[in-house]
Amino acid sequence: PAVHAMCSIVDSVVSERLTPTLWNMLEGALSGLTTAATIATSHQVEDVVDAVVVNLSKVPAGIANVSGVRPDVAFGRDAKMREVTRTLAAIANRHGDSLTSGWNNVVELIVCFYRLQMLPDTFARALDGDGEGGLNAKPGEPAPSLRARRVTAKSQSNGGPSIYRSLTYMLALPAAEPELASERSLTEGDRSDAAVCAEVLSRCCFEDVFTDSKFLKQDSLVHLVKAIIWASGPIPRTPGSSSSGAANWDVAELCLELLFTVLLRNRDRIGSLWPRTYEHFHAIFSHSRDIDASLVQK
Repeated sequence: PAVHAMCSIVDSVVSERLTPTLWNMLEGALSGLTTAATIATSHQVEDVVDAVVVNLSKVPAGIANVSGVRPDVAFGRDAKMREVTRTLAAIANRHGDSLTSGWNNVVELIVCFYRLQMLPDTFARALDGDGEGGLNAKPGEPAPSLRARRVTAKSQSNGGPSIYRSLTYMLALPAAEPELASERSLTEGDRSDAAVCAEVLSRCCFEDVFTDSKFLKQDSLVHLVKAIIWASGPIPRTPGSSSSGAANWDVAELCLELLFTVLLRNRDRIGSLWPRTYEHFHAIFSHSRDIDASLVQK
C-alpha cells in the first residue's frame, strides 16, 4: 500500500504546475520508493521492485506522445520526467537482482529512447568498450552513432527490397552524421534543453543493465533476456503492419545486439539462457526471407 500511495503522488504531480511545494512532494515520494526498493531487496520481498519500476516507467515513456517539439528538447524541459528517469535508472542498476517482469518496462523504455533518437552515444561506446558487446559487426570497427543509424533506418522505411535497404544502410552509416544538422532549426533554448537531456541520459547509465548483467541472479537474468527478445517484436512481422518497416527492423537489430552483449557476459550460465535464445535465433533463420537482411547478417 505504501508503494502504491507514493506512486500516486508521483502520478498526481503535473510538470507544468511544478511549484516548490510539489517538487518537494515529488522528491519525497521518489526517495521513499527508492528506500522501499532497497528494503525489499534486502529482505527478498518479491514484486515490490517490479511494482516500483512498472509505475515509474510510465512517466518517461510518455515522451513518445509529445508532439510539436523534438523529444529530447521536451525531455530536457520536463523536470519531473528527468527526475523520475534518474530514479528509475538508479533502481534498475542497484536492485536488478529483484527485477523479473519489471525488466520488460526497462528494456521497452530504452527502446523508446532509441526510437526517438535520444540514447546518448555513450550507450553504444560502453556496450562495446571491452570487445564483448554486440554493437560492432566487425572487430576493430568503431561503434556507429545510434542516432545516425536510427535516422538512416527511418529514411529507408519505405525503401525497396530488404537486401537493397541493407546495402544502402551500410553505405550510408559513415555519412549519416552530417545529416543530423536538423540542429540548425533549433533555438538556443532548444539546444540547451537537448543538451540537458543528453547529460541526464548519459548519467543514468542504462547501458550498465547489460554490461553488468553478469552480477544478476539467475532468475532475474533469465527475465532480462526474455525482455530483450520480447522488445524486438514478433518474428515474422505481419505484412503491412506498423512493425514491419525498416525502422522497426532496426529496433529488432538493436535488441539482438543487446542480447549478444548479455550472452557474452554470461557464458558460464548460457545453459539457462539458451532455450529462449535458441527459439529467437531459430525464428530469425526460419523466416530469413521475410525479415530484413541486416537482422539475419547480424
